[in-house]
Amino acid sequence: MKNILKYKKAESQGITLIALVITIIVLLILAGVSISMLTGDNAILSKAWQAKEATRGSQVKEYVDLAATSNEGVGYTEGDKVTKDKAISDLKEKGELTDKEVELLKDEDVITIGGIEIDFSVLGGSRTWTYDANNLTCTYGTTTVKIGDYVNYSPTEGTTEKTYLSPKDKNGYGDQTFSSNYGGTWQVLGVDEEGCLMLISSDIIKTTSNGYFYLKGQNGYVNGVKELKNISAIYGKGKYAKSARSVNVDDVNKITGYVDNVYNAGTSNVDQTGNQVTYTLNSDGYIHYNGTKYPKTDTTSTNTSFTYWTGSEWKKLASGESATLTHNYYCYYPQTLSTTSSSDTTIKNKENSKNAYDLLFANTSSAFYWLGSQYVGTYGGNANFGVRFVGNGRVNGTSLWNSRGNAFNDYGGVRPAVSLKSTIKLEPNGENSWKIK
Repeated sequence: MKNILKYKKAESQGITLIALVITIIVLLILAGVSISMLTGDNAILSKAWQAKEATRGSQVKEYVDLAATSNEGVGYTEGDKVTKDKAISDLKEKGELTDKEVELLKDEDVITIGGIEIDFSVLGGSRTWTYDANNLTCTYGTTTVKIGDYVNYSPTEGTTEKTYLSPKDKNGYGDQTFSSNYGGTWQVLGVDEEGCLMLISSDIIKTTSNGYFYLKGQNGYVNGVKELKNISAIYGKGKYAKSARSVNVDDVNKITGYVDNVYNAGTSNVDQTGNQVTYTLNSDGYIHYNGTKYPKTDTTSTNTSFTYWTGSEWKKLASGESATLTHNYYCYYPQTLSTTSSSDTTIKNKENSKNAYDLLFANTSSAFYWLGSQYVGTYGGNANFGVRFVGNGRVNGTSLWNSRGNAFNDYGGVRPAVSLKSTIKLEPNGENSWKIK
């Protein structure tokens, strides 16, 4: 009996030990399951963190998008805009950007938070590329490109083909259609106002009927620059583009170094840069005029009428009425920065400038192109209203309307100036050639 009891007691203790081991194993399994549910890519804690990051990303993107929309309504006054730097500062203060993200945004414009991509370049205010006027180069970090270098930009990559119809009532001449399905090459032009690299079409762009773009008369003068911008805009829809406009005279002058204060300066000419000329329809029935530079005394012309653009409408002077216009027409050759021509193929005072010269002036005796810039020319008792162009190897301009009531037409190719997104990087693609990363 004692042995039986002893055996049962041992048996009872053995069962208890096994049960304990099993219990421990079960607890360990449950703990492992609990831990796996809390950790890992698809676990509760991970999903909660991902949701939190997605919310943070949405809040940051909403801030940037609203700021960009607000910026569109305040013109070009930088002080009234929410710049990239200000946005980063505000978001950091709110705790919506980490120190690492703030550091990253010093060199980048696009970051991803919680799977949401946020592009800060829409706010501007972050200069990336810098322009060296002496060496005619543009630099970003350790990358330096020369004016005239080739870049593999395509206006149709990442977008469908676009067309633009310039109507007769805008250009003054006739309906003219352009297509962005342009397979030409693109070259470095410089840096835009926001520090983004700018490209220009290597060749002039014509209409879909392979014709030049014509401007004529009052409508051509008033709307010409706007139409050149509208045409050029379709070439700025490519994957890497931020925007596009027509090349203008300021772009060219930035490269050549020409300063608009020397044309006919100090001469006995009415058409001096900055000469403010006042025209009056006198009681004798003729137009009288005098200028701040020349002529400084009242002078009678043979003209009996004077129609001019006020900035909002065309107005014809009535008897006794006056109008003051400022002369800002000029022309020059890049080799001399004057009206004296030269057979050189370089730009005055610029070393290694042949590439830039070829980009802007070579072969333009047969391929005139418009510049998106107006001018007013004062000539005796008459004034001309025109649009600038490059032709015959020099910067020039053509009159589309004069104050005597005459309309003129002229033609030229279009050369879009495309600003690339500030996020793009370039890598070498051969001599004087680069590829967008």
